[in-house]
Amino acid sequence: MWGPRHRRRCVVLRPLTPALLVVVAVLTTGCGGPTGKEGATWNLVVVTFDTTRADHVGHLGYSLGTTPRMDALARDGLAFSSAYSTSSWTAPSHASLFTGLYPTDHGCRAAVGTDSDVILGLGQERTTLAETCQAAGMATGAFVGGPALSHALGFSQGFDVYDDDFAGPQRSARATNEAAIPWLHEVGQSRFFLFLNYFDPHGPYEPDPSIDYPFGSQPVDVPAYTSFSPGVTKRDELPLPEDPAEIDRLIERYDQEIYAADRALGRLIDELTRMEILDRTLIVVTSDHGESFGETVGTVLWGHGLVPYQVQCHVPLVVRIPGQKRRRGVVVEETVSQVDLLASLTSLLGLSRPTGIPASDLLGRREAIAPGALCERYLTQGYCRAIVGQEFMMVRIVRPDPKRERETLLSLGPEPSLLPIRRITDKDTSLAPDLVEKARGILEDLRSIESRLTGRHGGLAPVLEPPDPAEMQPLSHEAEEKLRLLGYIK
Repeated sequence: MWGPRHRRRCVVLRPLTPALLVVVAVLTTGCGGPTGKEGATWNLVVVTFDTTRADHVGHLGYSLGTTPRMDALARDGLAFSSAYSTSSWTAPSHASLFTGLYPTDHGCRAAVGTDSDVILGLGQERTTLAETCQAAGMATGAFVGGPALSHALGFSQGFDVYDDDFAGPQRSARATNEAAIPWLHEVGQSRFFLFLNYFDPHGPYEPDPSIDYPFGSQPVDVPAYTSFSPGVTKRDELPLPEDPAEIDRLIERYDQEIYAADRALGRLIDELTRMEILDRTLIVVTSDHGESFGETVGTVLWGHGLVPYQVQCHVPLVVRIPGQKRRRGVVVEETVSQVDLLASLTSLLGLSRPTGIPASDLLGRREAIAPGALCERYLTQGYCRAIVGQEFMMVRIVRPDPKRERETLLSLGPEPSLLPIRRITDKDTSLAPDLVEKARGILEDLRSIESRLTGRHGGLAPVLEPPDPAEMQPLSHEAEEKLRLLGYIK
């Protein structure tokens, strides 16, 4: 059961109407879409709001007013209402954005809970979006707000400037802009790729008291459990809130942090306008994963980095394409994955796609959108994979010991329900026959999605063993301490 706040504010996305189906067909079959030649002079800006779940975003149904500037961008571009990240935590999700590969392919993952906590970074053998832009002569700059995107983890590949130098465990979106905007002016009218990571929505939730928030009290008084670590599932790990009123106050602080990131997005867009380059800049705004606030999905969930259920991986995705009036204000409701953004962006910008990247294109001219997404999370030994359809997702936990494997069918929406798959396959007589028949049909559809998506990526064989720390380059003491302060390592 979801917390009381979410029962009030979650929305069920409407089914596609015939008119919208026609719009989606236009988007995906090339009628009037931009060509790579048109995009060959465009700049690219990619902004990630860290830890921002889709159901806390205005244009996706949230009524509180957390994201007015992102909502305005959605009205001026494309909004994907059922977009999923490839993982439930920062590093592997961003690695997928940069490489067009699922975590099983790009190898960026964690083995937390071993004798020595390990985060395996992005390998140099992977070709990133920044490297592709750099090879095309574009200036490339990145300005990040959190330690999970440290250059020590391989994320600086292809960037002329990679700014992850800040005091403390994190940097606010406002401060990230203050570092990035001078770089924009230094680049001037040259073609560029700018990546920004706005870290504010990540815990601990400490809203900037200088901002005049349009909702909530100022400041919000919440106890120390605002600093819970990613992936907290046991109440004895930290004094987590039990009172619904306390949970509401916690969520209020989270919403204020989203609003602070949105203000920074507005400041960036205003600067692009003042520089007279907005009309030739392709803009993507999304998130790397969601956040849990005590939802019960088999177990009580807090934070992120958990089994990739819907609330962990359903994220906003907005794309503004220069000069595309026919694509303004369009909502695409098919289930899609961020993993396909790299192919889509290189196609729009007239860039060469790195070898080994599937040709799926969310935005352009190649073929109709193939609905479905995969979300992955590695465990100490084994991994979780969620196969996401339009109304249901299947979560599979794979371990070296087959007896510890399990599969669960999960309905999507504001009131998710779980059904262990063995109860279907074992012909559990306590289940209604019509439910069993429907569930088997859903399973067949979801396994078909998994087969199609993994087939495009060469099979995506799971890696069950944790990485060997002896084979890894150690983090600096400073980077390690920042990760420890935010709960990524112990």
